[in-house]
Amino acid sequence: MFSPRLVGVTHVEERPCDGGIAHLAVKSIEKVDSDLKVNLYNNIVLAGGTTLMKGFYERFCMELK
Repeated sequence: MFSPRLVGVTHVEERPCDGGIAHLAVKSIEKVDSDLKVNLYNNIVLAGGTTLMKGFYERFCMELK
């Protein structure tokens, strides 16, 4: 989820896979109007079973910054 290349994932949807889930969140938020970006960054919700892994929240926040 954080380093897809470690498990051999190098392309996603015909594009190079540069990073994990935090990278995808940043890329998505950066595509919207600049006046919305702050609100989107401040309102990210982590949901689902995988987000309960120990250290997931801390690592996600660190990589998001």
